[in-house]
Amino acid sequence: MHLYFSLLFLLPITIANGSITLRQTPPTQYIIVNNCPTALPLFIAGDLVDTIPFQGSTTKFRSGDVPFINTNANGGSINSTGTLRAGFKANGGFYYFVKDPNRINTGIKVEPQHQLTDTGFCVPIICEDVGCSNSFTLPPNDQTYPPTGPIAPTPPFYQCPFSNVTYVVTFCPSGNWAT
Repeated sequence: MHLYFSLLFLLPITIANGSITLRQTPPTQYIIVNNCPTALPLFIAGDLVDTIPFQGSTTKFRSGDVPFINTNANGGSINSTGTLRAGFKANGGFYYFVKDPNRINTGIKVEPQHQLTDTGFCVPIICEDVGCSNSFTLPPNDQTYPPTGPIAPTPPFYQCPFSNVTYVVTFCPSGNWAT
């Protein structure tokens, strides 16, 4: 009985009129576009989930954090060597890039599909070469995320702290491999 109570305590619930309703956060939609010169293997959280044809796209729904969306095409890897990765932190609506400081395989653009605000939230971000300054070289950890508030965080953190945001993630936004 104690375990049952403990598990219920962790679930988001609403109690109204004597009935219990579980509240679920809808999964986030990611529209992933391949603008690179060839088909791309698509990795999400380290797992190969699809191959996107040249000039094709795929839509994925994910609940919770999506540590990375990336490809190993053009000399990249499923981890970090020679690779640019887009990351998403559900709690707070953060998104960011992590790059190898020596080489990246593809450029990436992330565009939250939400009304832009005048406080810097939900802005599109792009990195197309190893010199882009809006990227981490190591993944952030839970202690490094800034607090959420009325002002957008300082890059390389970006934030779109609204519900039902769709992210468009474009590989090779200029149509070429990274430079």
